[in-house]
Amino acid sequence: MASRCSVLRDRETRPSGVVVPIPGLIRPGLRYNVASGMLLGAQASGQYAGRKKQFNLGVWYAPGWQARYIPAQKLQYQAEFKHQTRGGGTYYYQSLLYNEVNTHEMGWFDHVGKTQYGLYGKSMQRYHRLIYSVDHPLYNPWINSNTNGRDPYFPQGDLMDGFLPTANQWSYISQVHLNLFLQQAYSGWGKTGSVRFDMRMPSPWSQSQYGFVQLEWKHFQPLGKSALRLRTLIYYGGGNNPTPESALYLSNANPEDAFQQQSLYRDFGMYNLNNSSKEWNTLQVNGGLNLRGFNGYTAPKTVKQANGNDTILAFFRGNQGLGINTSFDLTPYFRWVPKIKMIGINPYLFGDAGIIGQPLTSQNAQNQTFTQNVYSGLLCDAGFGASMNIKNWSSLAKNKALRAANPLNIRVDFPIWVNAVQGNDDFLQFRMRVSVGTDF
Repeated sequence: MASRCSVLRDRETRPSGVVVPIPGLIRPGLRYNVASGMLLGAQASGQYAGRKKQFNLGVWYAPGWQARYIPAQKLQYQAEFKHQTRGGGTYYYQSLLYNEVNTHEMGWFDHVGKTQYGLYGKSMQRYHRLIYSVDHPLYNPWINSNTNGRDPYFPQGDLMDGFLPTANQWSYISQVHLNLFLQQAYSGWGKTGSVRFDMRMPSPWSQSQYGFVQLEWKHFQPLGKSALRLRTLIYYGGGNNPTPESALYLSNANPEDAFQQQSLYRDFGMYNLNNSSKEWNTLQVNGGLNLRGFNGYTAPKTVKQANGNDTILAFFRGNQGLGINTSFDLTPYFRWVPKIKMIGINPYLFGDAGIIGQPLTSQNAQNQTFTQNVYSGLLCDAGFGASMNIKNWSSLAKNKALRAANPLNIRVDFPIWVNAVQGNDDFLQFRMRVSVGTDF
């Protein structure tokens, strides 16, 4: 999924700015993540100049007895600043160093009526004590070969000394790129929706020369007492030396988007909910093609090489894709269930379908190298699930920041049926997926 203007993204796990004078609201305290254990720090947020300028600053320190970083990496921070001008749009800057990943993003966005548009530049790099070359197959998803027993298309089976969520799906490659987006919303006769176009263009200073275009359509359609939600994603990427953290993923948002959008994922994204069960897997962030039934599924398929021989590739990520997600709201049929004040539970039925592709480089019988695009075939799933919106924080605490926080959205999906299986799996069986964030 495209990296979006983060000022417009979900803030489901972080308090938003509150109306206070500088220096704003300062909150010392502890936080925990699976990468470095307990973190000590403080966070300050606020707004001034008539809500035109907003800021959020946070600093955390990993104590020596739990931190697994070199001394220079024990200090982690987050900084955000947004300035809304009169008639000239909104400018923003944000920087984040957390769990070994350092990102900087600067941009501008504006709107005219229901049309929103903007551009932003972004740089990103991961730091780690274990440094592999850019061409190492563990970090380059498009190298179709095994090296030293490591399979680049089955990274979840490789035990790497990494601590970042999806550490073995995140490269050390430095990225610098420019992003553009245009979004058009619409509404009428009870129907609402939006169409969004995103484009990424790499810069000459980037080690990864990978870019993409993406078109996303979201639609809300009332149906009697209930409603149907639709999402369609068309994605086309290409270029040299793509990175696994920025590629398109079959069942969830890619590591880049997940890391920046959800602080809950940054802290607990690598935590395995049940080591003995494929159905649970790890915490996911909704996005990408969002085929929920293929969570933790490598989607292997036999394809032809240039010399006519067969090879097996995994299609859990790629550089091209088309996905359709549907959700039928069942909430109106459960009005008789007693409501819980702090938790809004919305059950639904869902179905997903999509196809994902990737480049395959191979040699023909004359030892000439060719690159061709290969595809997974149509993948489908269906099941039921529920979204849980944890809200009304003020009933738990009097803290202003908690009262201003957006609801935390957690989804629990049960993809009972999938049309493609591997190993000893059945087409119909119990599967479970836990995710955060709303996708449509």
